[in-house]
Amino acid sequence: MRILMVGMLSSLYIKDCWIRPMKALYRPTFVDITPIQAACRRGVLEAYLHELLRRTRFDCFFFYSDGIQQELSDEFFEVVRQSGLPIIAFHADDEPEVWYRKNEPVDHRYDLIATHSRRGLQRRLEKGWGERTLYLPWGFNPQVFRPIPNSPKRYDVVYIGKNLFSNNIFSSDHESYSRQEILVELYRHCREAGLNFRVFGSGWDKHPVLRDCYGGVLSTEEMVETYNQSRIVFNVGFSADGDPRGYQTKLRHFEVAGCGALQITNRNPELAELFREGEEILFFDDLQDLKEKVRYYLQHADEREAIAARMGESAHRAHTTTHRLQALFSRASQLCLTGGVNGACRGVQRGGGTETAADFRSPDVTGCDGMVRQVFFADRDEASRLLAAWREEPGDDSRYVHFLAGDFVVENVEYSLVRSSLETGQAPVIAVRTFLETRKLDDNKVQRWKENICGVVVPELLPPQALRQELKELVGRRLPGFVSDEGLRPLVNYLIHPSLAKDWLAAFLADDASLFRRWKADYTGMIVNDLRVDAAADGVICERPFIEKLRPLLRRWQENDQSVMFYGAQGLMAANVAEILPDYPGLRLLGFVDRRLAGKQVYGYPVYGYDDLARLRPDLLIIAAEQSGPAIYRSVSHLRSQMAIVPLYDLAAPVWDVLSV
Repeated sequence: MRILMVGMLSSLYIKDCWIRPMKALYRPTFVDITPIQAACRRGVLEAYLHELLRRTRFDCFFFYSDGIQQELSDEFFEVVRQSGLPIIAFHADDEPEVWYRKNEPVDHRYDLIATHSRRGLQRRLEKGWGERTLYLPWGFNPQVFRPIPNSPKRYDVVYIGKNLFSNNIFSSDHESYSRQEILVELYRHCREAGLNFRVFGSGWDKHPVLRDCYGGVLSTEEMVETYNQSRIVFNVGFSADGDPRGYQTKLRHFEVAGCGALQITNRNPELAELFREGEEILFFDDLQDLKEKVRYYLQHADEREAIAARMGESAHRAHTTTHRLQALFSRASQLCLTGGVNGACRGVQRGGGTETAADFRSPDVTGCDGMVRQVFFADRDEASRLLAAWREEPGDDSRYVHFLAGDFVVENVEYSLVRSSLETGQAPVIAVRTFLETRKLDDNKVQRWKENICGVVVPELLPPQALRQELKELVGRRLPGFVSDEGLRPLVNYLIHPSLAKDWLAAFLADDASLFRRWKADYTGMIVNDLRVDAAADGVICERPFIEKLRPLLRRWQENDQSVMFYGAQGLMAANVAEILPDYPGLRLLGFVDRRLAGKQVYGYPVYGYDDLARLRPDLLIIAAEQSGPAIYRSVSHLRSQMAIVPLYDLAAPVWDVLSV
């Protein structure tokens, strides 16, 4: 089964709990939108996906919808649907009201929606979705999250998760307020009782209280070890609706279970359906109940360990990602063969004829990695030694050779994107592209979003004027290749037929780029290489693309003494903007607009409501909100003749061409 999976796939938990199990079960192709979001203008993603669909045959189009809803248009999905390809989605956040309301307006794009939220499922059933919606609780990868026998118990109580308030401001009904308040009280209770309490995750070193029990930022393996070394894992999941008794089921509930650790969480009816309360999992109803249960189960080790063991057994028996994937794609195959939405999928032709349900579901584990031999070297000296010793390896059945040449760290190399070219094996050279991450903007080791990285897409041929000078020099130092008057062709951007590999190396060492005229290349346009360098070590200053775009605008408005307001005071984008405001001391900044924070102050500036805009009437209104930005723009677009409105989330918007200098 050939599945095209699209989403923010750089995050470690997606790699561990989705990508790795899918590779073992099916024949997937993965498009990580994060590099495209970070380095390309809006709209490129759609063209990229259309080209991939044109080049490669798929049985199913699968969207991990978190973070992608605003990146694609209804028109894109209509075009894909007309091709007869079934489109399914998994909603990673889907609880009413906040998350469901964000998903519901775009649900019509999908033939099948899988949701981890029982309440989200019920809403769609009430709207007549029937078999086209599926309850799919989170699952975990047992190869990663597992019991480690004989682990010493180093901690009495631990909490692992990011401190969202380390560089952000949120309204008082945000779920993280409840989490922080209860964490502080639990820490104080443990300290008074002489218990070892630790919090792990980015940002807690900045918390005024919890920094005293801060344990650092953990890698995935360190997280697994910590769960195994803990007597109790405090693992809450609060609702985004601001309800102190609200709940949300998280992936981490299942990861902890997979490690066989005892976890206690806020009362959650969905989890109670999956794990037996008091037998496999513990729930608390209020702070006093939490304190009493922590004290009791620390004093009763036999009961504690028995509950933890039963939860681990239950998790491995019924709640792995493999269980979830088989349920999801079994339903997808049934839906496709019975017509999908409006009969769009019925009778889809696969090669020689219409497939049966068994054909559609059958695993196909032929991977692309075995088709490519990776060869690493750092510089020309190593390339010379490699050429002198080059020979075809006995028994090597790889179809292409990939010279990963240069000074970088490999984040990911995804050959499935050029699967059709690899399987055909006709082209002497397969040309691909590279995303080069030049700066990581925070210490979050688990999640990788466009907001916390900077980078550039390096094409097959990098013309001399394609990048600003310092970035061009950085790429040239870190990615060796063929240099000519036309520009740089990095070696990492080419997969070479094995019979030509030795000649390719010799041409590189001789600075002979004429082979590009002699050998036919298949230019795929796919970003196969995801690499990382330390640009700071090279003296290259890289900022988020929207900050680089914003700086000249703020400078101009400061020089002209024109008034400015930012719409959006919560979240990463607003926090990033606030960080650079001291660089413009003469800027006439009236303040921020945010419905939930109106009447308060953030970053030293007043916050106003939507209704204040007409009275204040700034010369420039900058929308500093990523997820809600499009909705905000629609609500204020009627004011465009009264003020310049700039969407910071869309750097390709026409207004930038008018206002930029």
